[in-house]
Amino acid sequence: MLQFGKINQLTVNSISSKGSFLVDEEGNEVLLPKTNEKVQVSDILDVFVYIDSNGNPTASLKTPFAQVGDFAYLKAVEVLDFGAFLDLGIEKHLLVPGNQQKTKMEFNEYYLVKICLEENTNKIYGSSKLDRFVEKEDIHLDRNQEVTLLPFEYTERGYRVIIDNLYLGMVYKNEIFSPINLGHPIPGFVKEVRPDGLVDVALRPVGIKNLDSGQEEILIALKEAGGFLPLHDKSDPNEIKKVLGMSKQTFKRTIGMLYKARKIEITDKGIKLIK
Repeated sequence: MLQFGKINQLTVNSISSKGSFLVDEEGNEVLLPKTNEKVQVSDILDVFVYIDSNGNPTASLKTPFAQVGDFAYLKAVEVLDFGAFLDLGIEKHLLVPGNQQKTKMEFNEYYLVKICLEENTNKIYGSSKLDRFVEKEDIHLDRNQEVTLLPFEYTERGYRVIIDNLYLGMVYKNEIFSPINLGHPIPGFVKEVRPDGLVDVALRPVGIKNLDSGQEEILIALKEAGGFLPLHDKSDPNEIKKVLGMSKQTFKRTIGMLYKARKIEITDKGIKLIK
């Protein structure tokens, strides 16, 4: 059965001047328009299937930025009265109808949208009205659970993110120690599920796991620096963040653990690796 708005594995059944006709295991046919790629009968291809502007099932060899069911951070490439078209990475742009826009979209701006499928027509469309697509009640996440974050908006408090393609959360700016690019998935860790259904997340494990991870990072940095780093408990927090990518509080607690384990020496000028 063809899965519209998703990658399908189909077989080349015949080739004509229009392109290649592909079929699934049930014999459902879809056209792959003529392409520069060499295609032969009986080839098995991974293609993205969608409905074209004429209402015909169509295949693309291009990999879309997202598929039906995904959230995606996409650029508006055309804005009309009835809706906006976003670049999905394939030949056909993704339509976000006017009634599916949380705020009116503007040309060349990026928006987080949910990729949806219209059941009656099998056409794909986008929606920026996120509340209906994120789960805020039945949340199955544990503290320190590793998750995938999709950052989509920067606020005064930090970055708003989509968590595991299902939940809405926040990474607070005072806990960010490396650059974050909107629309690019990154790993994260659950801090707390809030009563309002939002989830606080961090880029590092919480608690002792964070310290364990920090120990390893400091030891690696010391080895790369020849065994000495000019950082100590009176160093500027920004310098610690720049060199190690961690807060001063985490740094102080971590070097304390390394000192007790007799892995480093702490001096007035910095920390030294014990060989």
